[in-house]
Amino acid sequence: MKNFMDTTIPSVYSNGLYREIGYDVAAEHTGKILVTVVYGITDCLSKIKSKDVPVAFVIREPNDEFICAAIVQYFENEDDPKKPGNWNYSWTFDESDVPENAKICSLYDGEYSIYFTNVGASKFNMGFHKNEYLGDLGRYLFKTIKRWLEDNAGKADENNQPIDGVEYPGVIQFRMAVEDDKVVLSAEPDGEVKQMIKDDASIEK
Repeated sequence: MKNFMDTTIPSVYSNGLYREIGYDVAAEHTGKILVTVVYGITDCLSKIKSKDVPVAFVIREPNDEFICAAIVQYFENEDDPKKPGNWNYSWTFDESDVPENAKICSLYDGEYSIYFTNVGASKFNMGFHKNEYLGDLGRYLFKTIKRWLEDNAGKADENNQPIDGVEYPGVIQFRMAVEDDKVVLSAEPDGEVKQMIKDDASIEK
């Protein structure tokens, strides 16, 4: 598992942002943007989650092509419906994993911007002049990560060890594999982020 900041993702992201969108963001700030977006999405989902319908933060290209999504949904206790169920929080690169009845949220939705500005300000003293900037920065980052995962699936590193993924420790892990000649991608929140959406529904108010 490679460390996020030790890969080419930050430099590719910085160069691509400037070339394609015109944003001048130094490569060393890439990790801050990743942390802000992942924490912001997770905090928002923890506040707006519903037992009635799944809620999904979906990241798409301007042409509507699916990049990835973060989903939180409630599952009843199958053994005893009277007992509390649990909340499932997952990330996916497969659009078919997004429930058809899910409430869909976007990084471009201004009503959710407070969650990201709060994280950026508290962790890095960083803000976004417009919500559009947040949407563009997050979208292009996950596009870059997805492309890196696809390009490196099935390859080996400089020590001839298989490259199985990349992680930002304590925040999120991304994995890739080749199965039946097809690249399969996955993502999983890590550390404190996993605890932000409680599993035990009994603590819900």
